[in-house]
Amino acid sequence: MRQNVVTAVSKRDREIMADNRERLGSFQLFLADNILSCGCEHINFLQWLQLTSVQLDNNRNFTCINSEGVFTYTLVYLQLEDLWRQCWGRWFLNFSFILLFVFVIGHLLVFLWVKNKTVIISNVFQFFTNLRLKKVSDYRYGVFIGYCNFDYQFACVTLREYIEEKLKLTTFLQDRDLLPSSAVSEGIMEAMTSSYRILLVVNESFVKQNDWFLFTVRSAVYSVTPNNPFRVVIIVEEAQVKQLPTELFNCIPEDNVIRINEWLLDYKLKESLRTRLQ
Repeated sequence: MRQNVVTAVSKRDREIMADNRERLGSFQLFLADNILSCGCEHINFLQWLQLTSVQLDNNRNFTCINSEGVFTYTLVYLQLEDLWRQCWGRWFLNFSFILLFVFVIGHLLVFLWVKNKTVIISNVFQFFTNLRLKKVSDYRYGVFIGYCNFDYQFACVTLREYIEEKLKLTTFLQDRDLLPSSAVSEGIMEAMTSSYRILLVVNESFVKQNDWFLFTVRSAVYSVTPNNPFRVVIIVEEAQVKQLPTELFNCIPEDNVIRINEWLLDYKLKESLRTRLQ
């Protein structure tokens, strides 16, 4: 096969030569004066030239042309790992970047879904159906205020006055509006159902001394619906954030959790309440 136009030996031909060598005891192949291919598509052929037990001429060093069209020799590629990296390294690098991109986007979508599930569902329903978002006029009360009886001053006085006088929204307070003859659980559920917004004032007392803490929080979770996805608003002490049930954060937007360090109705808190309650 010398002085021919052979560029490579196919896998089938290599297998035939290997069988002949085993059957005959020896086999010779002369490839000198051919311009072989040492491009990426013939890495297996280059490896075969180095490892085969078939006797080759020219000390197994043949003229070849690489993927860039440059003449070289097969013995240049004794370290096939370098050629493999040159041929496939960029492809695998790009593939790795694509996987990383898909991984990051996937985690971001999952994070957004977990944090804004109700809002996303609401937007989908609004887009594909005639779903109408509820308005404050659709409810009996403007704001249900959930608080602890041990710290009623901020919720029942300071906060209530701002909501009723400045925001012009009616409020429901358990100590003021819940009838003595009504069961507490039923009264809370009915009041939440009848309220446009549910405002939970979460401090240490609300978490540790309020017997109705978990019931109130979980009732608020169940009250969030696609036609009122921003229904629940929370004012919480920074130190008490970890005490809130995880399902609460899964159903309300992150922006509706107002974190504070001190119970002071300053301008920042007023603006946060105004944009979330109205």
